[in-house]
Formats: sequence, structure tokens, C-alpha cells
Amino acid sequence: MISADAYREREWHQYPALRQALENAEVPPIYSGFTSVTETVFDQIVRLMKHALLVKAYQDEIIRTADSTGKAQMSKDLWLLEQSFAHAAEQFSDARRTVSKLRHSL
Repeated sequence: MISADAYREREWHQYPALRQALENAEVPPIYSGFTSVTETVFDQIVRLMKHALLVKAYQDEIIRTADSTGKAQMSKDLWLLEQSFAHAAEQFSDARRTVSKLRHSL
């Protein structure tokens, strides 16, 4: 089990100045979900990363399964997953633009 200090060091070791500014800051509540059973943005990212790795690793299985589940349904599921990836990518692109703008303002 990793200690709290070791976890913080792992999280911030690349960013010592940012660590001083943000280590004790809390993520705004809007990203934490409305209730204890609501999926948070962190849950969504982990889930999407898992799906990305599974789809990449098991493409042949997806194609084989589509023969029994129906290609239209598999295509719809893949489209929905693609849209989820696009949304997440936009969130990261927006964050990158914010970081770049902030960096250039220093």
C-alpha cells in the first residue's frame, strides 16, 4: 500500500511549481457528480480508457461478435463509443488550450 505522501509525490513530481499552487486545492464540485452514485468525470475517464484498450486489443473479437449480435447494433455501439472519445478529447484539448494560454501569460 502506498502512503499518502508517496501518492502525492507520484502525482506531482513532474510539476514542482504547480504542486505548490494546486496540491491542496479541491476539484470543483461540478466534476464530482451530484450524488454518491453519480459517475464522476474521473470514473468516466477510467471507463473510457479501459474501453479504448479493450477495443484496440480485441478488434477481431468485436468483428466476430457482430455476426451474432447484428452488425447494425455493433456499429451503433462503436459510434457511441467514438462520440464519447471525441467528447473526452475535446475536454483535454480545452484543458491544453487553457494551460498554453496560462503559460504564455507568465
